[in-house]
Amino acid sequence: MGSGDVSSYADAEATKLRAALTHADLAEAVASYRTAWAALIESTDLLDALEAVGRIVLASETLEAAAKHAEATARAALAQAMAETGCPAVELPHHVIHLGARREAVEIDDPTKIPPHLMRQPEPAPDRTAIGKLLRAGAAVPGARLIGNREPICIFKAKGVD
Repeated sequence: MGSGDVSSYADAEATKLRAALTHADLAEAVASYRTAWAALIESTDLLDALEAVGRIVLASETLEAAAKHAEATARAALAQAMAETGCPAVELPHHVIHLGARREAVEIDDPTKIPPHLMRQPEPAPDRTAIGKLLRAGAAVPGARLIGNREPICIFKAKGVD
């Protein structure tokens, strides 16, 4: 491969990486988050401020989901590009990125054929729902008690959804 071929190949790989990482949903989520913060900064009364903070919470949830998707896509694209180009490592100021391989996974075709000594038994655990019902009804349950948690929480519910 001549130097022009290598350069063309590198440009093509860089273009593939950019294409894989173009996330309209992430850009929209960032814009929505910024808009919500701007609304809070510009709010002139308590109701405006409360509505803006509500929009910040919702925008943050959307941004988190979009960022997780972008991270997964970026990791996959980076691994593919490194594997295809034979790149042994990428050095960043505080990290070194290199390729690895996942361990083989165990697939269970028929759980009924697994010998009993290879089956896990769940650890017994208190049924908090049943215990809570009894305690709220006034019954005594040895080893359990209700604790007061009066810290307010916000519950977001889409309009028109029960």
